Amino acid sequence: MLGLISVLRQLGVEVLFDGPAMIRVRGTGGPLSGQVTATIPPDRMEAGTYLLTGLMVHERTSVVGIRLADFPVGFREAMATIGVDLLDGTEDGHMGTTALRRDLRAAHVTTTPHPGFPTDLQPQLAAFLTQAEGRSSVTETIYRARTTHVAELAKLGLGISVNGRRQEITGRQRPHGGSTVVTDIRCGAAVLVAAAAAPDPVVVADPAGHLARGYGDLAGKLSRLGMSVDQNVRSVA
Repeated sequence: MLGLISVLRQLGVEVLFDGPAMIRVRGTGGPLSGQVTATIPPDRMEAGTYLLTGLMVHERTSVVGIRLADFPVGFREAMATIGVDLLDGTEDGHMGTTALRRDLRAAHVTTTPHPGFPTDLQPQLAAFLTQAEGRSSVTETIYRARTTHVAELAKLGLGISVNGRRQEITGRQRPHGGSTVVTDIRCGAAVLVAAAAAPDPVVVADPAGHLARGYGDLAGKLSRLGMSVDQNVRSVA
């Protein structure tokens, strides 16, 4: 969002932050034209998804191209509470972020606007917390209906109870193989996190192509996390 706003301002569009929940845009009155210089920011949600996916089975997981400071403060704080150390840099010296998994502890996380914990990582976190010790909770304050992952995770043996906007998550659950359906991009991402720890294949049906839209070279990146992907049957294991 901030990268887009920077480009719009360079093109003469006035963008004002009118409080924490409103952005006011005043156009130029005609087609935009001109040259701008912009750096495309890293995708924090994609990077966070891969960190959580890798940490399901590995003590160390790294993502290249995104610094620790690029992640929202709320995400970094939640990871520390759960028992994950986030460090700048990767094992091969490239710019990136490395996550070190210790003993996973229960946490109580609430989504809030940036720089708090992002709603777009909430389903993935819920799947991850099924592996922590104790009883966790995730409270969604941004999107009321962001619990579509709960039914799909249940197909893999992971039980999450929903009470209004609050999800109650029992720890130390063990996922198993099964067939799931991606109803939206974050639901699909939560399934990927759970599938990383499943001992048997997980079939992921994504008829609308949500994951392909949000995760480039998904099969290649999952393979680097140690997961095998057969795209002919749309399965991961």
